[in-house]
Amino acid sequence: MAVWPLVVALLCCIYGITSTPLGNNVCVVGGKVYQEGDTFPVPEMGGKCTQYKCHQGGYKEFKLECEDRLGICKPLNAKETVNCVTKQCLTGDSGTIFYIQTEISECMDADGQCHKPGERFPFVIDDVKKQDCTCTIVSPNVTYSCH
Repeated sequence: MAVWPLVVALLCCIYGITSTPLGNNVCVVGGKVYQEGDTFPVPEMGGKCTQYKCHQGGYKEFKLECEDRLGICKPLNAKETVNCVTKQCLTGDSGTIFYIQTEISECMDADGQCHKPGERFPFVIDDVKKQDCTCTIVSPNVTYSCH
């Protein structure tokens, strides 16, 4: 009795290998089978916010977005301001999607509020809270002065 066909069948079962051709209407990504037109994330290639589409036996980028600080997917070019610093969802040369700091347009006061240069606000210098302060911005640097 030949043992070889039994070994092949056992290996196919263990590793999930199929001898049935998948054809051009499906794609296999990360061990999962998708039908033509299905969309899916590939976390190791773009996080949860980049979606790919099964297309002619392969897959291609379908929706490129950035994950913001709250875990919400935002479209390309979307801006988010946190702590008076604005970041924008952009794509890099290699097709990677990420947020990049694009501008500092306001200054943060002692209470975490944002102010435009020239406005007066409280600020802490040398552990002392001063009440009459202002700032100047020459991006990426912010300079504070108090009276």
